[in-house]
Amino acid sequence: MNHLYTLFFALYVFAGGTSLVAEEAGDGLLTVAMQPETTEEFAGWPREYEDDEGEVVIYQPQIDAWNDYTTLTAKAAFSVQLTGSDAFHYGALYFTAATEVDKAKSEVLLDTIEITRLHFPDTDDRIAAQAGDLVRMALPADGGMIMSLERIVAELEAEGQDIQTVDVNLDPPPIFYSSQPAILLTFMGEPYFKPVDGVDGLMVAVNTNWDLFLDFSTSTYYLRDEESWLETADPLKGPWKNTQRLPDIFT
Repeated sequence: MNHLYTLFFALYVFAGGTSLVAEEAGDGLLTVAMQPETTEEFAGWPREYEDDEGEVVIYQPQIDAWNDYTTLTAKAAFSVQLTGSDAFHYGALYFTAATEVDKAKSEVLLDTIEITRLHFPDTDDRIAAQAGDLVRMALPADGGMIMSLERIVAELEAEGQDIQTVDVNLDPPPIFYSSQPAILLTFMGEPYFKPVDGVDGLMVAVNTNWDLFLDFSTSTYYLRDEESWLETADPLKGPWKNTQRLPDIFT
């Protein structure tokens, strides 16, 4: 019966978020139990912890925010039973955690957990302090807990938070073909040149994949192809031709 009270309290503090299973007991009463989500490698919700001081049960966290998909802010209901007592103490914890996403398994690892607040309604300070210590032991700072990625996204969407999407251009890139040896000259944006230090009238392109120079006095562009040179009046449209003799400005 105590577990049933624990369930009702968890639902009272945070409505929704945990699957429920109802069964009819032999005495005609309807019993309700929590059925937490699990993964193959971490069946950790509810999370149970026990030591000489008592027992703790922490239920599936409810998500408040996921900042930059690296820091999770959440809360969870829990129950504590101290050793030597039949009483259950119920509360809520609020925490932040660093996250690592495993897209292949659709899981989120919670790490570096920091409890920012513990709330015990109707519990005296001495009992709350003991119970709080147990909760901190049950939710260690080094984390190691897993949540479903789909669950986190669904909760954030239900709260009306924007989920960042990335526009992906699936159009195939242009394909260039040449039946003879050729050079593919590309620019990142419009061609941009800056003066060559110590050489008046000579400029060099800084946003291309080849060594490209501009003789400012003749408005001629020169491209170095290993040990030979090509030249043109327009580096975008061409035509290009072999350079017979470089201007003296290059010497």
